[in-house]
Amino acid sequence: LLRSIKGWKLSDDKNLVVVKPFREVKTEAMKWHVKPTIQMKPDNIIIHHGTNNLHEEAEPQVVANDIFELAQSTKIESGSNVIISAIVPGYGKLNEKVRTLNHLLRIYCKNSDIGFLSHENINPKKHCNNSGLHLNYLGNPILTVNFLNAMNDLDWEH
Repeated sequence: LLRSIKGWKLSDDKNLVVVKPFREVKTEAMKWHVKPTIQMKPDNIIIHHGTNNLHEEAEPQVVANDIFELAQSTKIESGSNVIISAIVPGYGKLNEKVRTLNHLLRIYCKNSDIGFLSHENINPKKHCNNSGLHLNYLGNPILTVNFLNAMNDLDWEH
C-alpha cells in the first residue's frame, strides 16, 4: 500500500520524510523492523500497519492491542511523536474487521499520547482496485495527502 508514496516527494526544507514499506510483515516482525528508525530519533513516526494480521483470522481486538503496543514501545524508545494510521477501508469479507480495528485504535489513541490518522475520506468503491484490498490511481493520492496533512498538523486527533 505504501510503495506508491515517495518520501522524497513529501520532503521539504523543514521535513525529511522516509517511507519504509515492508511487504507482508506482521506486527511481531515490525517490532524488529522499526528498530533502525527508532535509533535515528525522528521527530515523528507514522505507523501504518495491521492488515496482514487481519488476514490470518485474528480478532480485531488482538490486532488493535498489538498495534497499540508497537506504537507505545516505539514512542518510549524513540522519544518521537507517534501516530497510528488507520487501516484503509476496503470492501469484502475483511471490511467489518477493519472497521472494528480502526474504532478500537481510535479509542486507544484518544486515551493516550499516541496520535490517530483516519482515512475516512477514502471510499472503497471509488478508491480501491478490483481486489478491494489495495488503492487504485485515485486512492493513492488521497492516502498521500492524508499522510502529508498528519505531518503538517500538530493538533492530531487525541
